[in-house]
This record gives sequence, C-alpha cells and structure tokens, in this order.
Amino acid sequence: MPGEATRPLVAQDLPRAAWGRPSRGRTPIRRRASIRARQPPLVDYAVKGTKVELAGVEPVEGHAAYKLKLTMKNGETQTIWIDAQSFLDVKVEGTPRRMDGKMHKVFVIQRDFRPVQGLKIPFVCETAVEGYPQTHALTLKTVVVNPTLDDARFTKAQMLAAGMPPAATPVAVNK
Repeated sequence: MPGEATRPLVAQDLPRAAWGRPSRGRTPIRRRASIRARQPPLVDYAVKGTKVELAGVEPVEGHAAYKLKLTMKNGETQTIWIDAQSFLDVKVEGTPRRMDGKMHKVFVIQRDFRPVQGLKIPFVCETAVEGYPQTHALTLKTVVVNPTLDDARFTKAQMLAAGMPPAATPVAVNK
C-alpha cells in the first residue's frame, strides 16, 4: 500500500506452499544457501563469494589439466583440476582425513565420462589418500536422469512390500 512502511520479507510472510515442508527450522533463504553450498564448487562460484585462481597446468592421468585454486568466502581453499581439452573436472581435492594421527589430503579422480541425456557423467570415481597406496573406486553401471517414478513407490505399504522393516514402535520401560 502507498505510504505503508516496508520491512524485510521473512519466511513467516510466505504462504506454506512457497517454502514447502519445514526442514529442521530452516527458512527458504537458508535452504537456498544450503542447496548452493552442496553444489559443485564452480557452480555459481561468484555468487558464493568464491575466488578462482589459475595455479598452473599439471598432468592428470596423462592429460594436461588446469589446476584451479578456489578460495571460499570463509577462507577455506580447495583445488580442482580441469581437463585442458574437455573442460571436465577430472580431479578434485576432497576433505582431508585424519589417519595414523596425521591429516592427509584426499583426492577424487573422475574418469570414463560418458554422455547421458546431454550430461557428461563420470562412470568411475576413484578416491586416493595422500601417502596410502590403496585407492577406492566407485564404478557406475547405468545412470538414469530424471526417471519417472510412481508416487506409490513412496507409500508405507509399498515400502513394507519391498521388504523394508517397519519403523520401530517406542516401548515404555518401567525403571
């Protein structure tokens, strides 16, 4: 209304349908930030306040790759290697892990990229921990993008028919 004081929009002002099911007290604004934080680090990097710096070119599995140093808004850094020909992220620095009482760098190497409905999907993701010879590989057999799922798959009766155990019923215990 003209002449009416304005105030910031908050979650309570929105109709319930606009923000969907409540999720542990998160407001829509927080939920959007949470979704953005789970996206790959180069997606909307400027919006997230991430700075990207070319740190050189290094070989990854025999191919030249751009080594990018990402500095997040909170000061944390991450390194990503982008293949110089395909521009796919072929190596990503993961979250360091404590092993043998020391912190070790973790890397995920992605390979065997195949087109699936217009997307390039890595069918092999191999995790390597610095200082350890063993690696762990995840190999995908098939990928389906946005399959049509019948809502009935998510009903309680369907879950029981699929062999999933029923939810535990709390039992009162007299002490």
